[in-house]
Amino acid sequence: MLVNGGYSDLTLRRVAAAAGMPLRHLQYYFPTKNDLLRSLCEDICGDYIAKCDALSSRKHATPRARFQTCIDFLIDDNRDPVSNTIFFELWALACHDDYANRMLDRLYLHYRGYISRLIANLRPRLTRSEVESRAVQIVALGMTVVILTGEVDVSVGATFGLCAVLFGLLAQAGIPVPLAAVGAILCG
Repeated sequence: MLVNGGYSDLTLRRVAAAAGMPLRHLQYYFPTKNDLLRSLCEDICGDYIAKCDALSSRKHATPRARFQTCIDFLIDDNRDPVSNTIFFELWALACHDDYANRMLDRLYLHYRGYISRLIANLRPRLTRSEVESRAVQIVALGMTVVILTGEVDVSVGATFGLCAVLFGLLAQAGIPVPLAAVGAILCG
């Protein structure tokens, strides 16, 4: 329901009807729409964390193969319109729900750590700062791909988010802040 109709179309009454259960039964577990969304957010974030952990536990693979597996996972997931829509909705929810915001922070912190470990194993001579910087760039690029390739109408907010990602990448690459700002605005 969240994928097809978005946040505004998601109601407890509709969820109960789709599940074929009385509304009061759903409300016993999820008294409010936000309780349901928080649980959904927790499940989605937990699922992604489990996928990262499963991919990183492949000890038999070389560091390069584990890194390639990570990039393949990122690309495949970014091609999935359901995943894209869910993340657009979660990003929107996180703007006004502290719990969803903390869950997404937890997810991205875990994901950045996962990518950082892969990079550190692939390039052991990099400093911790260089590893972290590259991990942030990979996560930011993944989020940008979702914005650009998702089957979701790119709103002003998404365009603003893209500009912010581009600004961060340019500034982190050493481009002076005024030029980074202009470059991000022109690209957005």
